[in-house]
Amino acid sequence: MTETISQDNFVNTLPDMEAIRQSLITKVRGKPRNEAMLPQKSRDALLQQMTSPAKEGAIHMVIDQPYQPCLKLAHELKPITIAELKLETHHHDRILRATRVGTSVSRHGSAHYIIEDATGVEMLVLEFLAFPDDYYLPPDAPVLISEPYLKIGQDRTARLSVAHPDDISAVPLQCLPHEQTQKSTDSTTLKECGNIEFKASRYGSAFHAYTAALSGLDPAAPLKADVLRNRALTNFKLGRFDLAILDASRALKKEDAKDHAKRGKTLLCKGLAEYALENFLGAVESLERSTKANGTKEAFETLIRALARCSEAETGQFDFYALADELSPENPYLDVASFVERVDVQQTADHGRGLFASEDIAFGDLVLVEKSFCSVFSNQDGGFDATRYVISARTPYEPGRFAPYHMERAAFFKAVLLKMHGNPSLAARVSELHADLPKPSTPGTLDYFHIERLTALNSLGCRVPMQLNAEPYPFSRSYAGEAVGSSGLWIKTAYTNHSCIPNAEPSVIGDLMVIKATRDIKQGEEITISYFNDIDHKTRTRKIKSSWGFDCTCELCTAEAATSPEDMEERIHLGDLITEQQMSDSSLNGSLEAAESDVDDVEATYDEDLYADLPREDLAHAYVRLHRMHLRQCNFAEAGDALKMALEAQNIKLVIRDQEVRLLNSRRQVNNVAVECLLGLANYYQMTAKEPTVAEQLRELAKMFYFVLNATLHGFDKITPS
Repeated sequence: MTETISQDNFVNTLPDMEAIRQSLITKVRGKPRNEAMLPQKSRDALLQQMTSPAKEGAIHMVIDQPYQPCLKLAHELKPITIAELKLETHHHDRILRATRVGTSVSRHGSAHYIIEDATGVEMLVLEFLAFPDDYYLPPDAPVLISEPYLKIGQDRTARLSVAHPDDISAVPLQCLPHEQTQKSTDSTTLKECGNIEFKASRYGSAFHAYTAALSGLDPAAPLKADVLRNRALTNFKLGRFDLAILDASRALKKEDAKDHAKRGKTLLCKGLAEYALENFLGAVESLERSTKANGTKEAFETLIRALARCSEAETGQFDFYALADELSPENPYLDVASFVERVDVQQTADHGRGLFASEDIAFGDLVLVEKSFCSVFSNQDGGFDATRYVISARTPYEPGRFAPYHMERAAFFKAVLLKMHGNPSLAARVSELHADLPKPSTPGTLDYFHIERLTALNSLGCRVPMQLNAEPYPFSRSYAGEAVGSSGLWIKTAYTNHSCIPNAEPSVIGDLMVIKATRDIKQGEEITISYFNDIDHKTRTRKIKSSWGFDCTCELCTAEAATSPEDMEERIHLGDLITEQQMSDSSLNGSLEAAESDVDDVEATYDEDLYADLPREDLAHAYVRLHRMHLRQCNFAEAGDALKMALEAQNIKLVIRDQEVRLLNSRRQVNNVAVECLLGLANYYQMTAKEPTVAEQLRELAKMFYFVLNATLHGFDKITPS
């Protein structure tokens, strides 16, 4: 058995491996294969290579140096043959015509094929595909490759590499799918072949058969409406919803309005595609027409769902608890609408675009609810590790540095790219997001490297839903910065900028983003979330800079930057010590005097003027430890006071008077410590102060904080109060 190479070991070896590859590239760049001592393999040798079992071990994929997609049309490019290709060269203004032969496999996170022309045979790697797909390259299909690139791969062998999906196209077939042996251009036969492929769930082959059938039909032919309808449903199955709507609309214009069964089927397909694009109003219109035409059960049920989605999108009324109960590891996706009526995207004064409140939003209320554009979960098939190549700042040919992905990120960005490629109406919205690589100058053209960076900068982690009541906070993003192995892209949420003292908090239920206000937000105020939680200023600053390329200038970071190095070091030392003690259950060791001294020492690191009206997280932890020490010695009144001070340290301002609890608006820190402190304080008022009315209000406030963090009460009863 081949020894599995760990991710860390692999990444550590990459600089040496890349240095060897770059040395080879320098020697062979611009040379034909034979001159470079890298002769072409025969077709039989390549077929044997394709059918040989892959080596066991971790799958890795390297995102190499970026290059632009071809922006010219096929007729503007000059032909080139396989034999004329030169190594490590982008053949600008040239086009390669070849034919796919043999089988296909997935290797190193990409789809591998074999193509040949009259002059030779080559391995073809479609980098944008994680797995072979007959839609993009059907068996035996003629293929056009714009500005071909004969690349030296990470294994230091040469192959044709296509990163951008628009740089390759299969020539429309005038033949039967691959199961058939005889050629035919008869549209009726091609349609029937498409039907066979569709029923076998070979949707890529079905699409090409229907396309070939359409190319041989007279525009007025009665059969054309049937083929368009069938191709519309095929496009829907392929996730190409824009094309499904286009084909269905064309079919509606050609079919007999009196044929209610076929018309209802076409309208159902159109409505399903509109539903998938979250155009619920359009879906309602199409589905109502479908139910009137032939009234199928599927049309009625989908219409009811579409009406429910319209209501959600307009009112923002959701039953998150019920939605969460629908989730499972096998199905982490929710059937629900987005609610984004309370926010707008606007330009900020100094950090690009941001999300702003279009109306007043009270503490605990919804800021937005958003379905992900795309999500990939770690328990799904097809995950693999990837390592991103970063260009050297000095020259494009110098070795760069490598940064490992978590395993699903690589599969995730390819899923985003393919969804964009199949749905231009959605692609335009995604392409507007920030990336640190330029967009293609031609609208609608997708750049593999641009989308990779876009997803890396704008995606957020999500969790596989499992045992929702087993632990607290199953939907909270309290795991920000952890390796959760699953990723999602929420377009509107991606505009939300970072603050270390944010006014909103995200939680993720399956593929649904829920953001709630952590304090009252005024109309026109920018919405902010924290990209990282519970880490010290130095680490937080470094991670933000390395991951997103900016320096945080929020009030808390400004205060911490102005704090003396000695105070910061002392605070970090004490904070780490207290956290370690709390996690190891050793916080009760030592004397009460030592705990009180720790509080004083931590508090001394916070300048009163610098930190006025700002949360002091380490001080809160020190007070929580002091609270536990007082409980141990049965100093219940002092324990309650310590909890009040812990909440005050997080800038949570409570007024408890005349059996009433009031929460004042402030730049508070809403986190699990706050929830535990509120529950602990409720216990104090219930058992020690004998004020059950106050205790109940504090419990309800703890639930409200929990709702902000988790969107539902799943796991709430698993919390241990402070």
